[in-house]
Amino acid sequence: MEGTGNYYGVYGLVPSSSKSTFRAGVLGETDVTAGNNPNYAVYGYSADGDGIGVGATASTGYGMYASSDSGYGIYAYSNSNYAVYAMTYTGRSAIYAEASGSSLAAIEAESSSGIYAILAESTANYGDGVDGRSVNGRGINGYDSGYGAGVYGSSAKGWAGEFDGNVEVTGQLTVGSTVYTSDRNLKSDIQPIDGEDVLARLGQLPISSWHYTNAPEKRHVGPMAQDFHAAFGLNGDDETHISEVDIAGVSLAAIKALNSELKVEKAAQAAQIAELRATVATQARTVAEMKQQFAELSAALEKLQADRVAVNR
Repeated sequence: MEGTGNYYGVYGLVPSSSKSTFRAGVLGETDVTAGNNPNYAVYGYSADGDGIGVGATASTGYGMYASSDSGYGIYAYSNSNYAVYAMTYTGRSAIYAEASGSSLAAIEAESSSGIYAILAESTANYGDGVDGRSVNGRGINGYDSGYGAGVYGSSAKGWAGEFDGNVEVTGQLTVGSTVYTSDRNLKSDIQPIDGEDVLARLGQLPISSWHYTNAPEKRHVGPMAQDFHAAFGLNGDDETHISEVDIAGVSLAAIKALNSELKVEKAAQAAQIAELRATVATQARTVAEMKQQFAELSAALEKLQADRVAVNR
């Protein structure tokens, strides 16, 4: 199915009077599995103007729903506007796509202009702009070859991005602030640690200056993951990554141990100062007594000399 136009290539509408379980404004389906070229159930393309390759809006369900067993769930391209635009006003996802048959993407969108390849918007309080899920691959894969963002998320009250699972960043990660999940109710097997032991291990940990092999122009300072893992044995069997939670925890434990040592040293210094003050006070009293004795001896000597003078007369 292919449609041309400066705005929408294909436009489909399900009237609100439809009460069936499932209706689609536009439904595309293909059962072709052979051949070298991909076969699209729905293909949208906009060459110029302010057009949208594929646009979908829903007030009660998904803005866009796509499923594929062997190819792309959604493929769209635009060189002037959004490749895919979807909006929903409910708690459903603006775009829902599923690919289960191969390694191809559930959604692939490409834009050669400075506008987003995919824009998905949800105005509901708990709706998702894009919901991406994967069993063995990537839930969402975004790429940008210019100065934009491979994946961009924005939220006024909720999360700009939420991931249930591991997140890997091979390039630079820039964040305004980092918030760790640290709720006591989400933790178990809580055990105290020996801060002095942590401090001793940290004292033996090599700290080096280095740069990543893919970014030789940027130097950093820090430990090697293998050394950190050997010193503390944290983060399971993974010895090529250092968890920031562990970095923060080790740092706090070391600071706490140093603080305890500093308090002990201050107490010892205070005791020494008090002892010195007592010694100085004792010496001051001794000096005062010696001065008094010297004054008395001087007075006695003067009286003795005066008496001798009187006798000689």
